Amino acid sequence: MSPTVTTTFPSPAFPDVSGLLQQACNELNANQPAAAGRTLAKALALAPGNIEAIRLTGLAARLEKDYATAIGCFRRVLPTRPNDASLQILLG
Repeated sequence: MSPTVTTTFPSPAFPDVSGLLQQACNELNANQPAAAGRTLAKALALAPGNIEAIRLTGLAARLEKDYATAIGCFRRVLPTRPNDASLQILLG
């Protein structure tokens, strides 16, 4: 059984993308990573530096077996969350 994907929102720094982040989480939890990727692309177009959108993009990419994209996303997020064990595990 896969763990449930969650996000920390709404983000005061990026209030316009909180609904998109929730939608992406719902899509990931429904095992629809391609749909989540499309939703996250919209979120990142509105807020390119949104760390949560980048993290979720990494998760969607990993599920799509796009490991290069996933690793790139996780590496961008890790400096902002250096103690995040799940990121460290995902990066190996």
